[in-house]
Amino acid sequence: MKTAGILLAGGASTRFGSPKAFAIWNEKYFYEWALAALQSVCQEVAIVTRAELVKNFPTNLHVITDDEAFLGMGPLAGIYSGMQQVDADQYFVLPCDMPNITGEILETLYDCPFQGDVMAVQTQDTYHPLVSIWQNELKNKLFLELRENCRSVMRFLAKVETTWVDGTLLVPNSANMFQNMNRPEWK
Repeated sequence: MKTAGILLAGGASTRFGSPKAFAIWNEKYFYEWALAALQSVCQEVAIVTRAELVKNFPTNLHVITDDEAFLGMGPLAGIYSGMQQVDADQYFVLPCDMPNITGEILETLYDCPFQGDVMAVQTQDTYHPLVSIWQNELKNKLFLELRENCRSVMRFLAKVETTWVDGTLLVPNSANMFQNMNRPEWK
């Protein structure tokens, strides 16, 4: 079974003020932390970003943009675009703005019992739908959702069979580990 990674690195970063993928944390870009984590569990990783950011990534990486029909439609479009361009049985999705996520955490998630369409992480009262594994069979449903201009990841996950994994099973200090960096003052 082939597992591919989809690294979401194309958000508008409005609150952050600059592209989060290229923010530096512990001497590495945010996207480099996510890429290393995904590479530990995936045979191939695609970085999905905006067209104007493609040139900022090293040329040896598989960098793609959203499907033309769904440009600028958020994470669901990024996930669909990754599924369209990389053939796999399942997809490990990770946003670029969670630099605390490690390969060990993803390996533990990967080893959790999983039935259904999507397996994602929940910590206390917070859902993390973009730290998740998606089955390839969802590609057509994603297409139909996007075609109807539906962009909400949580609404989509409510329509499919989603397994929520308790983050404390993956790492004891899960609330901090799954925190995304939305503002520049995170430093």
